[in-house]
Amino acid sequence: MKIFFFLIILLSFTSCSFLNRRGNWGKKAIWPLKSSNIWDAAKRNALSPHVWVPLAGAGTIHWSGWDHKISNWANAGRGLYDDQTAADNWSDNFNNILKYEAYATTLLTPSMNDDGKFSGYLMNKAKGALVVNAAGLTSSFGHERLVKAAHRRRPNRADYRSFPSGHSTDAAARNMVNSKNLDHIDMSDDLRLGIKSANTLMASGTLWARLEGKRHFPSDVLCGYALGSFLSGFVYDALLNMEPNESFVVAPAANGKMMAQYSLSF
Repeated sequence: MKIFFFLIILLSFTSCSFLNRRGNWGKKAIWPLKSSNIWDAAKRNALSPHVWVPLAGAGTIHWSGWDHKISNWANAGRGLYDDQTAADNWSDNFNNILKYEAYATTLLTPSMNDDGKFSGYLMNKAKGALVVNAAGLTSSFGHERLVKAAHRRRPNRADYRSFPSGHSTDAAARNMVNSKNLDHIDMSDDLRLGIKSANTLMASGTLWARLEGKRHFPSDVLCGYALGSFLSGFVYDALLNMEPNESFVVAPAANGKMMAQYSLSF
C-alpha cells in the first residue's frame, strides 16, 4: 500500500510536466453519446485480435476435449513458476503492475485545451478517468455475471468460480486500457511498441499463472482475456469519443473471394 501512494505522488509530479502539452484526451468523453459511435466501438473491439484470437483458441481447446489434458500437463512439473503459491503471487503482481500503469497512463495523457486553462485540464482529466474506471468496472461486472451463470468447478475443486478467470479478465482489461492510453501519449513508436509488448507479456503471464496454479482451465483464462479485452475496449471507445487508431475490415475482393485488412496508426 505504501508503494501505491508513493507511485501516485510521483506520477502526480510527473504529470505536471505534461500540463503545457496540448491535447483533447477526455474532452469529448461521456457526453454526447452517439448510437453510431457505440455501434462502431462494439464492432471494432469484437474484431480486435485480443478478442477473437483467444476466443477461437478457447473454442478449439474446449470442443477438442483438451481442457483437462492441458491443465494436467501444466501441473506436472513443467511450470514456469516454482509452485502453485508462487503462481498465485505472480498473477497478483502482474495484475497490480498493469493496474498502476493504468493510473500512470491516465495521468500522462495530454488533456490541456488550447486556451491553457487549468480548469479545462481538470475537467478533461476527470471525465477521462471516469471512462477508464467504467471500462474496468464493466469488465468486472461481466465476469461476475458469467461466473455465476457458468458455475464451473475449478481444477483444484476449491469452488465453482472457474469460468471465466477473473484475473485474466482484469489483466486483459488493464492491458487494453493501457494500450489505448499509450496511443495518446507522445513517445517514439519503438518505445510505445515495447511497452505494449511488455504489457501483453505480463497479461499472458497472468493467464499462465492461473493455469499453472490449478485455478482455471485453459478455456477459462482465454475466455476471460477475450471478455476483459472486449468490454473494456468497447466502453473506452464508446465513451471517450476519440478517433480510433486501428481497424479491421472484411470485404469482398474483385476475384470473388473475401479480403481482410488490419491497419494500425501511430
